[in-house]
Amino acid sequence: MDTFTFAGTNGWMWRLHFGQPLTSGYKIEYRKPRQGWWNPLFEDMDKESTGHYALSGFFDLVEHLSACPALLRGATDWQTDPIFLRKVAADYPPLAKTLVGRLTSDDYNPNEIYCYYDEPISHDQADTIRVLDEQVLERALA
Repeated sequence: MDTFTFAGTNGWMWRLHFGQPLTSGYKIEYRKPRQGWWNPLFEDMDKESTGHYALSGFFDLVEHLSACPALLRGATDWQTDPIFLRKVAADYPPLAKTLVGRLTSDDYNPNEIYCYYDEPISHDQADTIRVLDEQVLERALA
């Protein structure tokens, strides 16, 4: 299996797996500082994410991840993949804490998140985001 490993911000490392015959996207893993193991983020990014342009091509993906997780602290759902944002926040308390206000707002509704094509995300993606929102809030309020 072919991999590409590179540094992100805040001491994070990212690893992309490609050339997998049964997947169309990349497998993405991350490692936090002082951590010896890799945490899976996506098994098949194309199937598990919303298809945001920041994660669409190899070079765009590497550029985006190399600025993460710091880039995500002020990112909106328009600037990065909303599923990616929440998956990282569920394991990164500083990011989770920045999302609390948005996730607990009275007018927040995952069904009203739009992808970069200006179309609403699918119901399955909204359900995934709901589950991740709960995990993010648990992490932030722990």
